[in-house]
Amino acid sequence: MHPILFKIPLPHWKLPQILGGGELHAFPIYAYGVMLGLSLVVGWYISLTIAKQDGLPRETMANNYVFTAIMAIVGARVLYILTNLGEFHSWKDYLAIRSGGLVAYGGFLGGFIGSWIYCKRKGVRLLAWADAAVPSLASGLLFTRIGCYLFGCDFGKPLTEKAPKWLQKLGTFPEWHYDHRAGKFLDSEGFRAAYSDPNVKPQILSGSPAWVQHTENFPSVRELHHSMPVHPTQIYESLTGLFLLAMLFWARKQVKDREARGEPFFRGELFLVFTFGYGVLRFLLEIVRDDAERGTYGPHFEPHVIYPVALMALALSFWFGLSNIFKEKARVPARIVAILIPFAVFMLMRPANRFAVVEMVQLSTSQWIALITGIAAAAYYRRGLDIAVAQPALATDLGHGVPELIEMEAALERGEEWPPAKREADEDEADEAAPKKAAKKVTVVDATDEDEAPASSKKPASDEDEPAKAEKSEPKAEAAKKADEGEKTKSSDDEAST
Repeated sequence: MHPILFKIPLPHWKLPQILGGGELHAFPIYAYGVMLGLSLVVGWYISLTIAKQDGLPRETMANNYVFTAIMAIVGARVLYILTNLGEFHSWKDYLAIRSGGLVAYGGFLGGFIGSWIYCKRKGVRLLAWADAAVPSLASGLLFTRIGCYLFGCDFGKPLTEKAPKWLQKLGTFPEWHYDHRAGKFLDSEGFRAAYSDPNVKPQILSGSPAWVQHTENFPSVRELHHSMPVHPTQIYESLTGLFLLAMLFWARKQVKDREARGEPFFRGELFLVFTFGYGVLRFLLEIVRDDAERGTYGPHFEPHVIYPVALMALALSFWFGLSNIFKEKARVPARIVAILIPFAVFMLMRPANRFAVVEMVQLSTSQWIALITGIAAAAYYRRGLDIAVAQPALATDLGHGVPELIEMEAALERGEEWPPAKREADEDEADEAAPKKAAKKVTVVDATDEDEAPASSKKPASDEDEPAKAEKSEPKAEAAKKADEGEKTKSSDDEAST
């Protein structure tokens, strides 16, 4: 379990003193970065395939996906910073993502905000896009949590001695130290020698996080060079992502079957199913999480009280809201199972006797978000069904801008200009220009008739043109006759005056 999958060899470049000096030997490729990139690629194909099937404009949704992914990474980093303000002392610390520091729920919230901004700008209904994009969140959990496991972050509480050996092995994280300047891992002696140099210290990344935290709490662990066996919660959550992905495809089939039968459905059902399902499972996973970076807030309670109460709130919201996604025969069993979960947690966590010392706990940041978003999703599901019954056209609407976006993409694919107004304007200009050209030609012809043109430039007149020419020549002859008579009259007047 190392954070670096492989290294790209580089020439021995000398680094300036501002970067720590020394030479750069290799460029490390981190496991988490690879898994994050893989999750984005897989999510891209899943989201755009479903978007096209649902009648959304593919190219527009592709741009939306990119913007949403960027906002998700920003949101994941921001929530980590807000949860662990004490770790950051300079602006460089805020950008040091290679040492970890992304929160899944922050990514979901950041992506939701990004999607809302883009969809609002394009006239696409947010919940319609959310149904297409939400499977990529489940696949993202599947891949990124493997990256977390290889890095060693987001680990769980120590296992008991009764835990299976294979589970203890999965939950044991080794000590490692990576020197970015030298491009290699250091053993314990090399780490102590390099760490004493203040110029080298910032270039060393130490882990695993489980080992680091355990050495602070249990100094004897340092001699073991590995962490205590803990719950591999990263693998638990990766399997959670796989389960949610399968559940979403099942829920999508249920919705499509209802649509085919003409029964009420609404946009956003899959998104609400994921929000509630992940909220419940994440809440349970946080009970066995132990990494300090996740943050805890709120009043202190006994664990066998606060956890069952919170889960009961989620169960009741499921009973009155989200359980309606099941068919009538399966609805009652699903509700009973939901109510039994809080009781099961209470029985497992209650003290052995009333005199036992119980450690008080707080809910983590992710548990608070899971509780709030889970209850909200279940409640909104009920409202969505009511809207689907009363106003089916509104419930299934994709957004007022979708028809135009689809037409635009089709026009651009055919090589036509967009928007149509520009094409129509060009056609109108062409129509207006045609009469002007014709009028110009007529003007030139009239001018030629009035002026005396050379005989060689005049075409012989046809028999059909002779009557017209005769008609034109008569006024000219009369005008010439009047002019001659006028000259004769003038001459007579001059003679008389003489």
